[in-house]
Amino acid sequence: MKIIYFSSTGNNIYIAQSLNGELLSIPQQIKKGKYNIKDDVVGIIFPNYYMTVPDIVGKYLEKIKIEAEYIFTICSYGSI
Repeated sequence: MKIIYFSSTGNNIYIAQSLNGELLSIPQQIKKGKYNIKDDVVGIIFPNYYMTVPDIVGKYLEKIKIEAEYIFTICSYGSI
């Protein structure tokens, strides 16, 4: 299982680590120019920013090619 994640405060990396998959940071994937992901299961984890995905996540998702039997997302949200 590959877990693609974006975490600005650490909450989402905590979630990603708890799933015991191969972790792939979205900013690092962009730096490396890696937009192809292939595995049986692929998860995408990111925070909710004002009822939408963060810009960096949206731009990455526009370019990514995922080949998987099962794809899931986890979108975290919190407020004070």
